[in-house]
Amino acid sequence: METPGAFDRTARGRTPRLDPASSLARAATGRQIWELRAELYPHLQFLPRTEYQLSDLDPRWVVPVRRCLERLEASTAAWDPSASNEPEWQSKVTPEGETRKRVCKFQDLDGEERTFHLHARFTPGAGRIHFRLIGAEGKIRIAHGGSKIRPDL
Repeated sequence: METPGAFDRTARGRTPRLDPASSLARAATGRQIWELRAELYPHLQFLPRTEYQLSDLDPRWVVPVRRCLERLEASTAAWDPSASNEPEWQSKVTPEGETRKRVCKFQDLDGEERTFHLHARFTPGAGRIHFRLIGAEGKIRIAHGGSKIRPDL
C-alpha cells in the first residue's frame, strides 16, 4: 500500500505521488485548475485573462497543463532570488527571441504592459505557458496558457 505523500524517484529528483483525495487529483478540468490555483500553485500568479484560457482548455490538455504548472510551481518554490536570477527549471523553459517578444506583451496586474517572454511547453501540439519572473516576491506571473501565440496577420 502506498503512503500518501510518498515520493517516487525520477531523473529530476523526488516527485510526490498524488493522494487521490488531494487537490491535484481533484483538478480534472481546466476550470478546476483555475478555481484551485491558489491552493495548487502558491508560487504562481495568474493574470485575469488566463481564467478564460484555463476554463476553456481542451480536455486533452488538462493533464499536460497541470503537469507543466506543477513543474513550474516546484521550480519556483525552490528558487532563492537572492542566489540566482531564475529558478532551476524542472522542465524546458526558454525565452522568446527578439522578434517574437512583441507578441508576448500583456497588461500586467498593475495595468502596465509588460513582456512575458519566458515560456514552458506542453504537448500534444504547440502548447505554451508564457510567464515572467517576479523576483522580489519569488514568484512567476502567468499571462498565457494555450496554443503557441501567433502574431496578428
